[in-house]
Amino acid sequence: MLACAFLAFTLMGLHAFAALLPRFIVEWNLTNTEAGWLNGMPNLAYMIAVPFLAITDRMDARRLLICGALANAVGYIGFGLFADGFWSAAAYRSLQGLGLAATYVPGLKALGDRIDGPFQARAASLYVSSFAVGSSMSVLIAIGLSQVLDWRWAFIVPGVLNLGAAALAVAIPPKAPQAPSGPRRIFNYGPVLRNRRAMGCIAGYLAHSVELIGVRGWTVAFLTFAGGLSLHDGSVWTLALIVTGLNFIGVPASMIAGEVGARFGMARTASVAMWASGGAAVLVALAAGQPLLLLLIPVVLHNMLLLADSGPLSGGAVAASDAATRGATMSLFALAGAVGGFVGPVLFGMVLDLFGRDGLTGWSVAFATMGAVAAAGGTVLWLMTAGRRR
Repeated sequence: MLACAFLAFTLMGLHAFAALLPRFIVEWNLTNTEAGWLNGMPNLAYMIAVPFLAITDRMDARRLLICGALANAVGYIGFGLFADGFWSAAAYRSLQGLGLAATYVPGLKALGDRIDGPFQARAASLYVSSFAVGSSMSVLIAIGLSQVLDWRWAFIVPGVLNLGAAALAVAIPPKAPQAPSGPRRIFNYGPVLRNRRAMGCIAGYLAHSVELIGVRGWTVAFLTFAGGLSLHDGSVWTLALIVTGLNFIGVPASMIAGEVGARFGMARTASVAMWASGGAAVLVALAAGQPLLLLLIPVVLHNMLLLADSGPLSGGAVAASDAATRGATMSLFALAGAVGGFVGPVLFGMVLDLFGRDGLTGWSVAFATMGAVAAAGGTVLWLMTAGRRR
């Protein structure tokens, strides 16, 4: 539970930029592609950093958690105090990405090192499910603080909470990683690349991240368009509650899917969830022009299914990894998530620039594109893990 609390604290600012995206597009005169870049910038930094997470096979991951929380604190507080346009925002968003790289997946490694046996995959699934708690609260915190105080406090407060997360990481009992039996190499990716089941989970996580971060990065902007909601009038609290609820609704889905996966196979469960999520994204695309109450039906379904594959994918990757190369496995797992998390928002924005953000066609094509990626990822996962499930 200490690890889950740590993760939730580090994520209290995760979706702050996405929650206030319509404001930044207007105030900083951003194109949709530029907005997509800023949405994905943390994942670009994350992508650069995660190969080095394999060092946790040689050192206690707890040390990295402390450093990551402190990096987050600087990134969020710096954004709140000094960001005033694309380039300054990109710099602080990049620092937030480095902080995320050093906290989220290393937390999985820390759990794997401290828990053995059949509960290991379940613990990883529970930890991943707590991701939605912190990230959901980040939307409510961001929109609420921007209305009561100023948008800058939507980043300063999460920065302070990350200082608290660093204190929680200090309280985690130290644990030396298991010494590998082979050569002492930090970047020992060969065994991971030969582990077909682990690579299937990694490939699935790539597609999952494209869809999840792409949709999360544009949800507020989509609702301001399709639902007639705004960050500048009385509907702001309705918008905040809807988006927070959409993020929270994935928590039980991820937990339940993790339990189902523990019984019937993590990879099989994740594949089915990805196919279902892809189909739900297409339903959102088809309903984009409907009144808000009707539109929310497929939107709620899609957001529930967005996280249903998250727990099984993470639990499957942990269970499929060997203890001596678990850090390298989770490093590649995180790298896949970073690539997907960067590509998703940028791809979504590019589709909007191509087909138009002010019309139904652009939004419909963008959601359908996210759904197609998820369905393709589920198929690849199924093919790579067929006959090799636990």
